[in-house]
Amino acid sequence: MRNRWAYDRKPAALMVVAVLAAVLRFFRLGHQSFWLDEILTIGSYTSPEGGISYGVKLLWDVHGPLYSLAMHFWSMAYSSEAWLRAPGAAAGVVTVMLLYFWLRRESGESTALAGAFLMAVNPFNIYYSQELRFYSFLTMFIVLSLLAFSRFDEKPSLRSGLLLGLALSLACLSHYMAVFLCAGLALYMAVTGRLKGDHLRYGALAAFVTLVIVSPWIYRELFFIRRIQAVEASSRPIVYRMEGYGPSALMAYPYVLFAFAMGFSYGPDLRELHEAASVPSLLGRYGPQIALAALLFGAAAVAGLGRLFRERKAALYICVLLATIGLVTVAAILKIKVLNARYLMCAFPLFIAIIAHGIPRARTARIVALSTLCALMLFSVIYYHFEPRYARDDIRGAVGIISDADMPGDVILAPGMEPAVRHYYRGNRPVESIYAAHLDRDSIGEKLRRMTEGRRRIWLLDCRPWDTDAEGYIADHLETGMIRSAEYSLPGVLLVLYEVLPVSVDTP
Repeated sequence: MRNRWAYDRKPAALMVVAVLAAVLRFFRLGHQSFWLDEILTIGSYTSPEGGISYGVKLLWDVHGPLYSLAMHFWSMAYSSEAWLRAPGAAAGVVTVMLLYFWLRRESGESTALAGAFLMAVNPFNIYYSQELRFYSFLTMFIVLSLLAFSRFDEKPSLRSGLLLGLALSLACLSHYMAVFLCAGLALYMAVTGRLKGDHLRYGALAAFVTLVIVSPWIYRELFFIRRIQAVEASSRPIVYRMEGYGPSALMAYPYVLFAFAMGFSYGPDLRELHEAASVPSLLGRYGPQIALAALLFGAAAVAGLGRLFRERKAALYICVLLATIGLVTVAAILKIKVLNARYLMCAFPLFIAIIAHGIPRARTARIVALSTLCALMLFSVIYYHFEPRYARDDIRGAVGIISDADMPGDVILAPGMEPAVRHYYRGNRPVESIYAAHLDRDSIGEKLRRMTEGRRRIWLLDCRPWDTDAEGYIADHLETGMIRSAEYSLPGVLLVLYEVLPVSVDTP
């Protein structure tokens, strides 16, 4: 009777997970403003001007042509924040369910439910599920690929090989970073002696299917990579810098794990990460919070890896993690890309799976451990929604203030943020931009003089200054001969209204 009762509870528990995942991903979906990268994504899926067909534009989309294609049609109905983010939120819910089905095949019902609960409340996945970007699609198809590979690994055949190739194709078309997963799976087959017989035959078929489907974008991807310029590491958050091999560089790895567990709304916010002088300064302020998360998730990760090794299931996890982390690290050392948590997305579902394997099997201990981890992650989710300093850059709010108070003769200066401002602004004041990162002080001054000549008032939208004007040259120039007449602080944005100083006239 007890076993029958436990069996009957499984569909109910899975339903609770699905509802919880949906509520957390669709809650306040349109509350936060689009930030710059989301605006650039809108530009990637809208029909181009100048006589170029959308099909040609799609072929040059090297980030996420599958996501762009889906959004091209989805966006024809509405253009609100909630509507445009909805496909990503739906993909996040599907990811939770796919993780459940994958883990159930791999390790049984209890581990699958634990993993589904962990993914459902995970702030990292919720954050990207609520963003108008391709990362939610990428995560969904990564987990689908893991599920397809599990079927293939158990019984390699024509059917399982074709399905694996299709799943990997969808992942690669969601974002080129899925190639890290392909490398990890190939490494796993090599080190476990599977490059023979049916595994080799139908594995080659899966690889061939993937190459054929992705082939129209391979040349464009190579062309794109050749044009990438080295990033300036000094302008990146201290926890992501890889310009050296000392302790600061090594801190990038534990921070990624911290972000996987707690998202970006627990501990230091984005501005603090960029402006922190050192890792110890961050630890000094947020040490207790970081230690609590590290202790709880670290213990679960160690227990999970131990269980996977005991059950001889660790090879797949280790191979995918090594391939992903290794390739991203090489890109960071070469200064192609910083070692950012989102670039390690292929490793993220396996991180959640490892934590799920570390949840105790005893019923009472299981409930306590799972509830504790979920409660800590939900705390971060609450901060994400209701603590302004963790919110996305509020370009929409800043433009609303400008629209209510602008006057003839005003100019809006939005360094590096012009596309985002133009998306929201419906007035007729000019919107100017200047990217000061590669200009000296005199060049910036000359550009500003041309942009503001004859203007009495200038709205300066200061957003992400570490990228757009780390030295503060723009504000220095504006404050020479002008005064700050108003200042507004919004999440991620400082909006300042400058007015020309009145010219004093001496009277006899």
